[in-house]
Amino acid sequence: MENEINMKIKIMIVTAAVFILTCLVGYSMIHKANVSKAVKLNVKIGEARKIKLLMVDINNTGARMSEYAAIKSNSPEPGSFLSKVVDAANSCQIKIDTMNTGSVVQDGEYKFLPCGVSFTAPYKTAMLFIRGLESGQMYTRIDNLSIEKGDSLVNVKMDASGFYYE
Repeated sequence: MENEINMKIKIMIVTAAVFILTCLVGYSMIHKANVSKAVKLNVKIGEARKIKLLMVDINNTGARMSEYAAIKSNSPEPGSFLSKVVDAANSCQIKIDTMNTGSVVQDGEYKFLPCGVSFTAPYKTAMLFIRGLESGQMYTRIDNLSIEKGDSLVNVKMDASGFYYE
């Protein structure tokens, strides 16, 4: 009987030792797994931040390129302003109903070409056209703008001036 009690005590001691050993080893394994997951997550977060910064940089570069393109398209030719108006309309898929131009007006070394445009389009498309026309603000000025609401479209009449330097 004493042998049986000693055997049960030994089994309990061994079981407790195995349990404690398993807990200690298991905890360190879980800890290592969590640390490696945290490191991988930090790397992914860092990559996402780099991608975000890259996207912002790309957007800024695109904005600068459009500014430079607007500068380049304003040559000392009056027709370049008219082509800019037509390009803005084509990019928004707007069909211009009428386009009237006045004669070139000179103010010192600067010249400008007045132009009247009318078209019918959805409101959002009309606003995209106006934003596209104003992309080079120092070269294009909208003098008058009237928008009349129709059923699903708006009628737009505007007078703009295209400045250029000779």
